[in-house]
Amino acid sequence: MPHAGADLFSFSSRRAPRQFVGCAEIRFQRDVELIHALGSPRVWFELLLELGRKHDLAGEIAATARKYAGLNPELLRVTGGDLMPALPVHLVAGR
Repeated sequence: MPHAGADLFSFSSRRAPRQFVGCAEIRFQRDVELIHALGSPRVWFELLLELGRKHDLAGEIAATARKYAGLNPELLRVTGGDLMPALPVHLVAGR
């Protein structure tokens, strides 16, 4: 069962900007991008291992990792699933 606030991080594989994005989601997306930029699978392994231990979700995380490991990289690329969703841009009126 999802925890309270789980819908905060409802992601889409499309690049179209989402209409309602909170500051927490923007920070989370940026943190994920920074972790990815480290270029180390070990960082992701440790992060997921820690989450699994802290929240008694090791089995679920392992099953989800297996599912994601089976994704087709070419299919991800052509569908835009290899890119983070675009953040919304709002026009701010100047003086």
